[in-house]
Formats: sequence, C-alpha cells, structure tokens
Amino acid sequence: MKDSTRFKETEIGMIPEDWEVRKLGTLGEVRTGKGTKILISGKYQIIGSNGLLGYTDDYLEDKDLIYTGRVGTIGKINYQKRDKIWLSDNVLYFTTNNLNLLKFIYYFLRKINFSYLNVGSTQPLVKQSDFKELKLAIPKNKNEQSTIVKILSSLDDKIELNRKMNKTLEEIGQAIFKHWFVDFEFPNEQGKPYKSSGGEMVYNEELGKEIPKGWKWGALSDLIEEKRIKIGNRKAQVLSAIKTGELMHSEDFFTKKVYSINISKYLEVNRFDFAYNPARINIGSIGLLKKNILGAVSPVYVVFSCKNNSHYFIEKMLKQNSIKNQIIQFCSGTVRQILDFGGFKRIRLLIPSEDLFTTYNYFYEKLLSYQEFIKKEIDTLSQIRDLLLPKLMSGKIRVPLEEKDND
Repeated sequence: MKDSTRFKETEIGMIPEDWEVRKLGTLGEVRTGKGTKILISGKYQIIGSNGLLGYTDDYLEDKDLIYTGRVGTIGKINYQKRDKIWLSDNVLYFTTNNLNLLKFIYYFLRKINFSYLNVGSTQPLVKQSDFKELKLAIPKNKNEQSTIVKILSSLDDKIELNRKMNKTLEEIGQAIFKHWFVDFEFPNEQGKPYKSSGGEMVYNEELGKEIPKGWKWGALSDLIEEKRIKIGNRKAQVLSAIKTGELMHSEDFFTKKVYSINISKYLEVNRFDFAYNPARINIGSIGLLKKNILGAVSPVYVVFSCKNNSHYFIEKMLKQNSIKNQIIQFCSGTVRQILDFGGFKRIRLLIPSEDLFTTYNYFYEKLLSYQEFIKKEIDTLSQIRDLLLPKLMSGKIRVPLEEKDND
C-alpha cells in the first residue's frame, strides 16, 4: 500500500492529489428506461426501481449497465452483466463502453446516499439532470482504477459464488428428500437404494399404489402435538414465521418493532419446534426453529413439537405441493383464510418408518452444517468488502501499482 498520500480540497471534499473530480454525465450516457408492456412471462426481464416487474419479448441494448431507482427506492444501484433486459421508464441508467470505468463508477455509487437528490414528495424522485451532475472522485491512473475494481469485484465474485453454492446445496437437499421419501430410494441395510434393490413393497388400498414395508398412510397428528406454554418472566427472543420456512428474530425481519413490550403471555418455542400464524398459513409462513435458543411467538400463533425426530422430514413435507394443496383445502374463512391446529393436524401424508428419520437427519444436518459455514464466510467477506469500499473509493487506502503507468 502507498504511504504518505497527499490530499487536496475539492468541491466534494478531500481527495488524493493524483485523482480528479468528474461529473457522471461526462463519463458516459445517463438515460431513462424505455418502458414496455409488462407480461407475466416472456424472453427478457423488465427491471423497475424496486426490482423485477415482469417480462417482455423485446429488450434493451445488450450492454453493461448501472441503474438506480428514479421513482421508488432511491440509491438502488446494480451492475448488470450483459444480460438482455428491459428497463421500465421509472428507472435511470448509466452506460459506457469502458467496462473497467463502469465498474469503478458502480462501486463509487454504492457508497453514496442518494436521499439528498430526492425532489419528490410522497414518492422519492431523482431527476435525470441531477444524476448527470453527480460528482465523483476518480484516479487519473487507469491502473489504479483497475486495481481497485479488481479487489472489490473479487470479493463480490466470491460472495456470489458462495451464494450459488448454498443454493446448489439447498437443491441437493431437496433432491435427496425426493429420492428417499417420494421415489422410495432411501438406503437399505446395505446402503443401496431400497426400491430398485428389491426392497419389499406393500400395496396400500387408500393410495392405490405400493409403498415400502413399515410405512403408512396417516396424518400429521401421528407426528406432531400442540404446545401452549407461556414465556412468563423468562427472557426469550421474539420470533416471526416467514415464507422461507424459518423462524426469524422479529427485529431482523421487520423494519419496526411489531411485538409487545410485555411478552409474558407469548408462547414458548424451543429448538425443532414449529410455529405459524393461523391467519397467514395460506401464504406458507410455517417456521421451524433450528437454533438452540429460547424463542417466543405471539399468543395468536400455533406452536407444535414433533415426535420421533421427524422435524426435518416435516419441514420438507410442508413444501410439497400435495401438502400445500391440503392447507388451502382445510383453511376456513372468507376474507382471511384461517387454519387452526385442529385442521392442520388432519393433513394427510405418507409416513416412513421411524428409523429413517434418524438416518435422514444425520445426512441433512451435515448439509446444513456446510451451508452455515458458507453463510459465515459470506458474512465475513461482506464485512471486509463494506469496510474496504469507502476507504478505497476515497483514496484513504491506496493500492500497490506497477511502476509503469499505462494511462
């Protein structure tokens, strides 16, 4: 790293002497999206200020873009990597043929709070003219630009790779579940696939098909039991069930505090318990607590524990279409669909032999452990990137360069 950097005063503050201040509009083109008919499906994505709006069969020029919300969430900067997309007409975007400069600008914009450009009232608004006039500090030396981009993008690439890896692991977990509990190819005593290795199958009249010996067609009531233990004066983390099938700390999920100061009447949730809001179950908000903590949920929730270590099996079953359809069927009410525990436990499913739950948990927990390791690495890399980004983009940390200046 370079030492003894000399700084100079500019209209945007102190910057290194060998950097310059440039307006965004002088570095490339600032445009608005073209707008198009939004389809439910189509060849290309339509991107709006708040994310994906829909699809179209037409597309914008095949270029790298930086875009930000013009109406909607201000400061939503994204670098688009040569995918054919269509930007809605409420989006501003910046483009240039200099890919390295584009990436540098992308990282510079990420450290900016765009709220001071807001000229809207009810909805935030960034004017195209103001976006063009935005001033940036840029190294004159293109090698320095390139090195800064390389450092930050390498961290971003590693973070993205880890996210893809965790998604792949999730898909592997789903595939193993289907292989074992739908295709009946769970490992037999010799570790071979049960059904294809000649495992004994028994015809079930109610299902109208053969199932493995020792399995039965039953209901969730065979595997779960309701709990309604109040927290009282104990300290507990207040949790909320979310669509992903998790119980998350309420303050991590909601932007404001949504629970009471006094939680004495809240319900106890322990590790491997499930909880759901009966009025929201139709959107899939049934959460499993995987952390070894004392949790608490609102008294309106239903809490249930699982028998025979069947928690991970039930977690996956609740994501199957056959179970989702039954949830819709058993829901009562017109304006709001409600499913109390009495209705929930009536859901029918194929129940494997008890020993298979333990075997499946062993394999699944190995996968979860690896996913958790990757999540921690993502957090660490993100913290490093977020610490370096403002310092690199302001010149407070200088990068080592080759002696030859290719500017």
